[in-house]
Amino acid sequence: MQRTWKAAALMLAATTLGAPEAHAIEDANMWGVGAKLGTTVLPGRFPLAYPSKISNYNFIEEGPQAGNENADEPNRDLDENGDPIYSTLERVRWDGQLSFDGFYGIDRWNRIGAMAGFGAGTGYSDIYFMLHYDRVLVSESDIDVLAGGYLGFGQMGFKDPNDGPERLRVPHFPVRARLMAQLRAKTTAYGLGIYGGTNIPSNHFYTDLNGTERDDVASPFNLFLYMHAGIEFSFQYGDFTPPKKKKKGKKGKK
Repeated sequence: MQRTWKAAALMLAATTLGAPEAHAIEDANMWGVGAKLGTTVLPGRFPLAYPSKISNYNFIEEGPQAGNENADEPNRDLDENGDPIYSTLERVRWDGQLSFDGFYGIDRWNRIGAMAGFGAGTGYSDIYFMLHYDRVLVSESDIDVLAGGYLGFGQMGFKDPNDGPERLRVPHFPVRARLMAQLRAKTTAYGLGIYGGTNIPSNHFYTDLNGTERDDVASPFNLFLYMHAGIEFSFQYGDFTPPKKKKKGKKGKK
């Protein structure tokens, strides 16, 4: 019996040591958290235009401020002096965006993440949250080229720069695509990229020059008013070493 147990133990040890190599497995995937700075480049003034009802300002249909048939713009509302009323909202020339985001690499080529941020300019503000997916198109040495898409929700606000009563609040769903080159080290990464997209409005809440609040400025064409493109710079901290194959197990011994 003792010889039998010794023989079994020797066979088990020989089987373990002589087993073929295990399948290759991957190291932990990349991840990163950090911040991004960006600005809108196109259009030169954002948005492309305000909703037509605000631009035309023809809400008043009856009464002394309903417009003048003899004027060049007969449908435009009139102020207390009988002069045409024009919106005080100004399209934004310069804006800045600051966001904080993070990602997790599903594998070497695919990443998922989330981003929260805000934008600001003269008479303009925006706050948003987006989920995103990125695909590594090119990976050479310490440089990656990424392409991805973003989808989320947010809220924009526009107001009279001179603090008048006129306001416009726009809840929206931002949709964005981007292309970025990223220079990475083991624990840090710097990126420079371009992006483009639109903010799909879910509604428009407008306060006119008389302080009257209304939500009837929506139009099917408003979908295209908030198209934009810009540039962004990013910095992230994390693990930016691409997953590498490693072998587990030892070769068999005689």
